[in-house]
Amino acid sequence: MMKCKPSQNSEYIMHYRLRDLSYRGHFMLAALLSLYGWVVWVVVVGCGCVWAGWWSLLRPTLPPAHLSRFYARPTFLYPLKVIVFYCLVKFRKSRDGEADGAGYGAKSYRRVEEMERSQPLCKGPKAIDAVFFSGAGGRGWGLVVAMERRPRTLTSTLIYLKVPGQGLLVRPTHPDTVTFRRTQDEDRFCAGDLTITPSNPMTTWTIHYKGKLKSEAESMAEEVAAEFELRWVTQLPHFDYDTDLPPLTTAKAFAREPWNREFFTHLRQHHQTHYEQMGQLVGTITLDGITHSIYLPAFRDHSYGREREWRLMHRYVFHHIFLEDGSRGVVGVVCQPSTCSRLEVGHWWSGYGDGCSVSDVGLQLHQHGENGTPPTDYAFTFTAGGVERLVEVEVDEAPQHYLGWDWEARMVETFVRYRVDGVPGSGICEWHYRNRTGRPSKLNDRDPISMKDYRSQYLAAGFGGI
Repeated sequence: MMKCKPSQNSEYIMHYRLRDLSYRGHFMLAALLSLYGWVVWVVVVGCGCVWAGWWSLLRPTLPPAHLSRFYARPTFLYPLKVIVFYCLVKFRKSRDGEADGAGYGAKSYRRVEEMERSQPLCKGPKAIDAVFFSGAGGRGWGLVVAMERRPRTLTSTLIYLKVPGQGLLVRPTHPDTVTFRRTQDEDRFCAGDLTITPSNPMTTWTIHYKGKLKSEAESMAEEVAAEFELRWVTQLPHFDYDTDLPPLTTAKAFAREPWNREFFTHLRQHHQTHYEQMGQLVGTITLDGITHSIYLPAFRDHSYGREREWRLMHRYVFHHIFLEDGSRGVVGVVCQPSTCSRLEVGHWWSGYGDGCSVSDVGLQLHQHGENGTPPTDYAFTFTAGGVERLVEVEVDEAPQHYLGWDWEARMVETFVRYRVDGVPGSGICEWHYRNRTGRPSKLNDRDPISMKDYRSQYLAAGFGGI
């Protein structure tokens, strides 16, 4: 038998060992690649499940595609954008008023005394400082009083007075609200025979009116001599939309929008500080020499900022609810496409004075009065303090008026009966619509001659919206 040489035998063994190692290496590589594929698949599926779960938890509504010009539809990145904006709001809140500009978690002022005053107006013609009061009671009385201050004495003044057995009374110039302050009243809420004055910060305001009112329904009816001596009082804290809206609700709203440089520019330029409070209206109202004592559950708000551009707003609705068991609150939805096409807002207070913010509103604007006529009998849900409530609404009166020097906004100010989880009540519901008819020329011709050039500046300023 022939034997291999030692060197040849070693080479033979080494060859097979190397081939075996090669086979094992290929096998291990294949196993690692397979394991890697499984890991990637598990990660992708896991992330997809988390993403889908987060999306489902956020529950974004999808408005019809043909209304996407006004109501933004959330994109695939919506959950991530919610997280980013949520962190932004929480960071701004943590700065405790030191953030750059008010809003989105940051206060406009540290002291309430600086909030509760006639605000210094910016130089732009659309600068705004506005107050609004509403009240309604079971005896059939209802009241809305509001005033917007703009630069150069331009003012909007509004009064609605619902009188039992007499109907709805309004100012003689209704539905036009344009008025002008006297030069000495430039820094006050005082125009059109109406004076509104802050007396004690976040506690007391006074409302005085002495002038004529007319029937809203009967244009030929005689005017009524009216005088209001009212105080708005409260012991409840105010609700500041800059800081008190739930961060997650705020983040969900702004994450719906397409994010670009123009979007964030609009957020800075068109922000307005807005805060609200629930309280009571007490005092007297005298009509043609007959004095009536008034005690109404009531609401008020105060807004101010560098610009209020009504032409940017598509729609909104605010419900001011006063129930017979003492509960009360505000529930609203705002659609301003340039910044936020669905912002759910509000706050709810028990009869014992305990309050919480509204975190979810079931009412879809595009399903309620998108054609320009608000519904008169409807229902929706809202969530506050983790409790979902059912609101039923029946409209008694639905007058309208216009705001802005060119009537850029049409307001339908409804006086309604509420029922929340079966508890009856009353109140106001304000519907806003973008208006394009313009203010009649015969009304413009009556404006002071000295304001003609300023009107041109007003009309040319701002916009860039819908």
